[in-house]
Amino acid sequence: MTGVVNTLVHIGVFTFLLYMQFPVVLANVFAFMCANIFSFFASSYFVFKVNTSSIYYYWRFLSLSIIGVSVSFVISIVCEKLQLHSYISVLGVVLIMPPVSYLLQKVAFLGGKVSVR
Repeated sequence: MTGVVNTLVHIGVFTFLLYMQFPVVLANVFAFMCANIFSFFASSYFVFKVNTSSIYYYWRFLSLSIIGVSVSFVISIVCEKLQLHSYISVLGVVLIMPPVSYLLQKVAFLGGKVSVR
């Protein structure tokens, strides 16, 4: 459920920024960052059930989130270079980022205890 809400945050921010005439790449990256902040709190509490009051978790999460932002950015640039519609860009991010984000979050919150079930 947190992934669905996270996706809605991303799409909502992206759509609003496009409406405000932001460039597609900037809108997509900013939308990802907003969704990522939500994701940190929601995932730590609901998914991984860890106490995020420690700055340690935040810095680990933030460090690994840079990878996610980079992937989001690359997807947006590729779609723009291919002259695809701006919603194809956000669709690419929305489809690719959930599994990537989950694995990165698992590393951030659980460290080396990563196993795929």
